[in-house]
Amino acid sequence: MKKTTKFVIGVCWLVLLFVLFRSKNEENTSDKNSLSKANSKQESVHQRRPPAAPQPKRKAWYSGGTLHKKSAIEWQTASSTDKLATCADFVTTMWQNGNLKPSIANRLSTVDDVRPYAQELVDFLNAAFKTDPDPEQNRKLFTNQTVSSTAVIGMVTMGWTK
Repeated sequence: MKKTTKFVIGVCWLVLLFVLFRSKNEENTSDKNSLSKANSKQESVHQRRPPAAPQPKRKAWYSGGTLHKKSAIEWQTASSTDKLATCADFVTTMWQNGNLKPSIANRLSTVDDVRPYAQELVDFLNAAFKTDPDPEQNRKLFTNQTVSSTAVIGMVTMGWTK
């Protein structure tokens, strides 16, 4: 037989085994569910525990940033989690594009390694966009400043870039 034919036959066998395994697994799950239902009917009402409330799924600290193309005004009212996630994106992008100095880039190997830099960038942006007590003056100062351009300025100023 040709190698191609053997390969196709092998793939067919793998698919068949997968389908058989999957259907057998579903039968076992179905049997367990039936047994579980039967057992639960036998329990008295006083022995039953209320089902545990589903725990809300926590977002990772680095996900969900929305401030990339926003103004400084929007930064001022954003949540700290949004700020941190956005800055994590900025730092990660600079790292992935090879724009960080080797002394910093070599310290990064996981997303958790990015966190201290993201937090430092948040602190920089919070200071740069500190709200002016006069609302009109605040609007004049910060309406046209963008988060992304100021973040880049911050990374350059802090000596992170090549």
